[in-house]
Amino acid sequence: MIQGLFSVSEVSRMIDEGLRLILAGVKETLQQLPAGNWIAGATPCYVSSGEPNEFSENQLYVNQLPEYITQAEIKTYDADHLKNIFKEGPENGFTVLLLPFGSEALREYALHAFDYENFGLVPLFGWVAGEGTNWASSHADVVISGSDAKAHLNKAVVMHVGLPAGKYAEVHIHSPFKIRPDTAIVFDENTTHPTDVLINGEKRRLEEYMVSRNISFQYPLIANMAGINICVSFYYDVKPLTTMGTALFKGLTYYFSEPDTDMRIWEIPHDRIYALCCLYYVLEPDPERLCQMTGPATYGEIGYQVVSQSIVYLTIGDVE
Repeated sequence: MIQGLFSVSEVSRMIDEGLRLILAGVKETLQQLPAGNWIAGATPCYVSSGEPNEFSENQLYVNQLPEYITQAEIKTYDADHLKNIFKEGPENGFTVLLLPFGSEALREYALHAFDYENFGLVPLFGWVAGEGTNWASSHADVVISGSDAKAHLNKAVVMHVGLPAGKYAEVHIHSPFKIRPDTAIVFDENTTHPTDVLINGEKRRLEEYMVSRNISFQYPLIANMAGINICVSFYYDVKPLTTMGTALFKGLTYYFSEPDTDMRIWEIPHDRIYALCCLYYVLEPDPERLCQMTGPATYGEIGYQVVSQSIVYLTIGDVE
């Protein structure tokens, strides 16, 4: 199974050979590829053995899907039809979801995926495609469907991947932050721009509260869901300071966070099928934490839902 950086000519040969691929790189380079069995998302950076790097004009990050997969169906979804993504997933397998930064498709999925029919029944991972490092959307924030080599700014590109009987897929989410349990935060609606919130049962303006207590906007809010810490980051160099990297949900309890100094190294298995991490770890590099990470650095990670400041990876195991 092929993983790593390759030139446009090398990737074109893989496509012509019929390999089924997940690709990352910059828009200009991705659009040089022929049509085939691939999907791609734009991103400016990748991480290799803990070191952040920028894509050059002739490099693409390649993940070949295993040869034993039984299907690799490529589809596009606009915002109105994303609700079908879990219904249309494989009975046994996983789904790869790529969403353009700043798009209606991203907003729809981030705010409403929890309400989709069959949410969570199909393992789903992917990323938010964006090409800059300033959290501003642009014409380069594209996802591409390899079936026609067409770039999309406002649609999701998806690959539904089937697995043979006896194998199963599992999505993993890691974050280097831990909950500060002293402050409980509750929102009265699903939102990406919180203002008035309940903090320890008292209505407060979130930004004013954080500034008055010198709470860092560089650390995410965290909600624990089924034992997994789900991080939602602040775009801390964007006004207002409480502009969030993805959605906060009504009914969940969130907490401020701090670095988890006990978790020095993420144990990411070498036989993973795919791994990706937040662009935050390129802008604020921590090679010791990322020493086992190789893959794209993204505007947002998708592990069933859109998360941030995390590593998401996929493994495939054998049913015992």
